[in-house]
Amino acid sequence: TLLDIWYRTVGGNSTLLLNIPPDRRGLFHETDVQRLREMGEYIQRTFAENLAENAVITADRDDGYHLTEALKTDSYDDYYKPFDGENQVVLTVNLGETKRISHVVIKEHIPMSQRIEAFTIEVRDTEGRYYEVFSGTTVGYKKIAKFDAVLTDEVRIKIIDSRVCPVLSFVGLYR
Repeated sequence: TLLDIWYRTVGGNSTLLLNIPPDRRGLFHETDVQRLREMGEYIQRTFAENLAENAVITADRDDGYHLTEALKTDSYDDYYKPFDGENQVVLTVNLGETKRISHVVIKEHIPMSQRIEAFTIEVRDTEGRYYEVFSGTTVGYKKIAKFDAVLTDEVRIKIIDSRVCPVLSFVGLYR
């Protein structure tokens, strides 16, 4: 389905090629138009509110100049990074209260190259224990981590391996 191609492309560090040709009338078929409309509505509904926008984002290390506050902007004007030579980092997103999430979006600061090679996402349960909900390899321009919805007040993103120090431009949490 279109949503599978969107998560696998846009959500997997690529661009979306719809590949929907016009019919013999020179128009898009009504069924294709309806599916595109449904996909657009789903995307708008799912990513309408970034729960990380009002959260407290911290890191176990930074370089003192490129701080975690930059991760809320979704802009390449600013970014977060640890000191050069530090290839692992743990980011913590504290929501302040329990919320339902099922998607985490991570973006690398692509002007400085794709660097991340392995990461995990963990959530904290009501007992204060963390458990893994997603693991991945490359992030690149954008990685959308989709998992079964969980209730949590805190999310940890662990960059386990990076070619050189990871440089991130955005982190978002969504229902």
